Amino acid sequence: LYPEGADYDRAEMWAGLRPMTPNNLPEFGRRRLRNLYLNTGHGHIGWTMSHGSARITADLLAGRKPAISMDGLLN
Repeated sequence: LYPEGADYDRAEMWAGLRPMTPNNLPEFGRRRLRNLYLNTGHGHIGWTMSHGSARITADLLAGRKPAISMDGLLN
């Protein structure tokens, strides 16, 4: 559509990889480091799940029971 829309001679390879778990379910909570909380593994649905994931993470950080069901999400 736009043949003059880029400097094709200076193009560089890039990949917007998204970390994801094998079952596409995100991982939340603490692991080995006491002060590190995970909110990762969403893969291609990360933007879709971002608001709910942020709420879960905020609840976990505050020591509250998450307002969203955590069934199957904490290891």
